[in-house]
Amino acid sequence: MTDTAQKPEIAHLSRYETGGTVNIPKDVFEQMYLTPKLPVTGNLRTSFGNPTPMALAGFVVSTSSFACQAMGWRGAQTGVDLIGTFYFLGGMLQVIGAIFEIILGNTFPSVVFGTLGSFWLGLGVTEQYVLGGNLASENFQASFGLFLCFMAVLTFMFLVCSLRTNMVFVFIFVFLEIAFCLLTAAYWYLAQDETETASRLQKAGGACIFVFSLAAWYLLFSVLLRSVDFPFSLPLGDLSTRFKGAADRKKMAELLA
Repeated sequence: MTDTAQKPEIAHLSRYETGGTVNIPKDVFEQMYLTPKLPVTGNLRTSFGNPTPMALAGFVVSTSSFACQAMGWRGAQTGVDLIGTFYFLGGMLQVIGAIFEIILGNTFPSVVFGTLGSFWLGLGVTEQYVLGGNLASENFQASFGLFLCFMAVLTFMFLVCSLRTNMVFVFIFVFLEIAFCLLTAAYWYLAQDETETASRLQKAGGACIFVFSLAAWYLLFSVLLRSVDFPFSLPLGDLSTRFKGAADRKKMAELLA
């Protein structure tokens, strides 16, 4: 009687202990974390939640708001109105997400979210500088243009690396790269007092940001659906399994040797 009563309990405990060790397929892993599945020591990914949706949420809200402001929708003008958005959504959420990404061993999304989050924090500080009446001059505009120019250089590196993630992420970086280039030109034309040309370039840059923000909303929705194990998922065009990494190519070469 005693042995019979204990057997169901023992079987139940056994299933519970092995249930957490699930091997995530490479394409699913990439969709969850926006990075290829690489070997990482430890099992932190089974102990912590996924920080990617939080960082993405801060990214899409800040970029969408800035895009509409840059294009002048509903009479909006670039200024200090979005400082809170830049600090807390664009900056804080992405930086926090980046910290947790690096803890989980997801290097690429950590660098992306950390850099872009810091960009929004820097932009917020700059807007406060403008609020103080210190929008000087051509020197300020030319210098800020240099900052945007080097952000374009960094974004190009992100674009190349994103070829190992998915097509939606690549699309976002393509238009982000164009947007940084257009906004760089806008500030440099503004430094030369060519305000009309600068205004057109700013609106074009805002339009590019709006285009990739739509893709970012789609990406966020896809990751959120995956986070709650929804019955269906949105395709992202996985590239992590199509564009083989160096380690996979080396294994392939060893097998063929």
